[in-house]
Amino acid sequence: MILHKGYGQETDDYRGVRDQAELQETVAALEALTGRTASTFAQPGAMVRSPGVNYVIGHGGPGSVEGRRPDEFVQEFVGRGLANDDTIVLVACWAGATGGNGFAEGLAAEFRKLGRTGVTVKAPKNIIHWNSNGPVLVDDYPEEAKLKEALKALTVGEGKAWSGYVQGLRTHIGAAVQLAITTDAEGTRNRILQFAAARPEDNKAKYINGMVTRASAGAPHAATLTEIVNGAAAHPSGTDVAVGRMRWSKELRDLLTDLHVLHAPGTGQATARTEISASLLTLRTQLTALWPAYSHDYYDAIRAMGNPFASADAGWVTYDDAHPAGLVH
Repeated sequence: MILHKGYGQETDDYRGVRDQAELQETVAALEALTGRTASTFAQPGAMVRSPGVNYVIGHGGPGSVEGRRPDEFVQEFVGRGLANDDTIVLVACWAGATGGNGFAEGLAAEFRKLGRTGVTVKAPKNIIHWNSNGPVLVDDYPEEAKLKEALKALTVGEGKAWSGYVQGLRTHIGAAVQLAITTDAEGTRNRILQFAAARPEDNKAKYINGMVTRASAGAPHAATLTEIVNGAAAHPSGTDVAVGRMRWSKELRDLLTDLHVLHAPGTGQATARTEISASLLTLRTQLTALWPAYSHDYYDAIRAMGNPFASADAGWVTYDDAHPAGLVH
């Protein structure tokens, strides 16, 4: 069994797309390793008997995997046929943390409560990534120059993809203005002026205020209103670029939707949804294409360094029910 949350979900969170690209590579690597087909939490699946290994891939946190505690997660195994002597490997950061609050430790305890014997749970104590060439375990990320270059290349590529996504939304909005103004000219102008009023003060002072003055005079004109959209800027992202980008994306998507609804109240939302989905697919395709090079230039590079940042015991711990306290190997 190879179990994971799934990937390919529609999102404008570029970090989420990056995570999905990594998950997809991990799933493919484990399928190649085991010769088995993976399944998601929403799909049926069956655990394999030893010496086969059951893998669970997910985001780890303090005492949790994918936001669930061991007692909440145990049914994923029971429902897929957990049996005595099964072996489970958790591909999730910090799942093997010790000290009474680790996910693997808690999971082993849950199995003992169920009366299962011989079940082994193996997990990383700290950070794990698993790409096409196998696992990389680290306690912290090294700061070698070539690794920084790999991260910079990824960041630059993501920035370009994001800029293209935003420009694509602006183009759709411009076309929607052309449509909406034919059916509700004043409503179209009011919605664009509302969008303009929400811009950052420096953007309004430098560009938007003059455009608003022109757009407010006389009959509404599509070109003048579109000029506002093309000159509009996002609010500063602050310390979290992803949050700022998603906020800007939502503003643009909401504007596009409202304009289509002004033009066609009955079908406008569906039209906007189609255009947004196409833009998100383009964004995903471009972001996903960046991943293989980064995976090689970053994770494989750490592996080639001899992985000096891994724990002395390679970072894995194993719990089994032969030892009531949970043996740490």
